[in-house]
Amino acid sequence: MKRISTAGLLSSAVLLASCSSTGGEIRSTLRSYGMNNDEARCVWRELDDSLTNQELRSVNRVLRATRNDRRSRPSRVIDAVRTLDDPEILQAVAIANAGCLLLN
Repeated sequence: MKRISTAGLLSSAVLLASCSSTGGEIRSTLRSYGMNNDEARCVWRELDDSLTNQELRSVNRVLRATRNDRRSRPSRVIDAVRTLDDPEILQAVAIANAGCLLLN
């Protein structure tokens, strides 16, 4: 029987926690842009499939920085992400946003 190292388990747990934390943060941020739970969850899943963790953190950072105190519209997500000046991220967010808002 192979022994699983404590360090291996710990690093796996930290990685998993950081991914779920980012997901929860992005879903919460998307809700502040006026999305309901299903829409935010859908957009998060689509982005998780198409972006790296670093890109997801960048998206969340810019969304948090550009939202205002009043309820915003989901279309403002695209405007905010456009400030990253990364066409691949913008395309992924636009596709996820449009698809999820139409389906939910």
